[in-house]
Amino acid sequence: MMASAVAARETADASEGKTLSDSSELTELRARVGRLEGMLVAGYALLVGTILFLALWMPFLTEDVGRSDERNNSVMSFVFAAPLEQATSDMLPLAIAMVSGFAGLLLVVLLLLFVVLPSAARRSMTDRTRRMAKVLSIVGTVGSAVVIMIGLFALRADDSSFGWGGVVLLAGMLLTFPFSSQGARPLLSAERNARGTARRTMR
Repeated sequence: MMASAVAARETADASEGKTLSDSSELTELRARVGRLEGMLVAGYALLVGTILFLALWMPFLTEDVGRSDERNNSVMSFVFAAPLEQATSDMLPLAIAMVSGFAGLLLVVLLLLFVVLPSAARRSMTDRTRRMAKVLSIVGTVGSAVVIMIGLFALRADDSSFGWGGVVLLAGMLLTFPFSSQGARPLLSAERNARGTARRTMR
């Protein structure tokens, strides 16, 4: 009878050890999946950030200014008062409005680059950051479409040619929408990241 009890205890200990081992393996698997997800999110954020940054400098309109010289108009060049250099007194209000609009678009891109994308890469986005990302994505998409329209409208002039800066900027803006979607919330939320850190600490 004593031998039976010892055997039962050994069986129970073996079963408990196996359960602990399975639990440890499951925890390790979850940690690996979490690291892989983090790498994918950070890589996507880096890709979007690179596209947005390059789009600021890419010309959306090229103008011939004589003697085989060209002036490349980008978002950055418009922000730094390119239209004001050639605006007459009666066109000055329109030029100021255009510079202000491009400055607002630049601000949208900077907020995405330095607030939204770093939070997404760290997987620490809060509901407030997610709402900000949604507003910035919408405003930036509308602004990018306006940039493309300006480039297309300028094609009526013989000395102007279309540039792809506006198209690239629009593509970058469209790629920012997943950061504010509910479907991506589990991947980007600060709450999940905190729970994962807590589990690793407990181990």
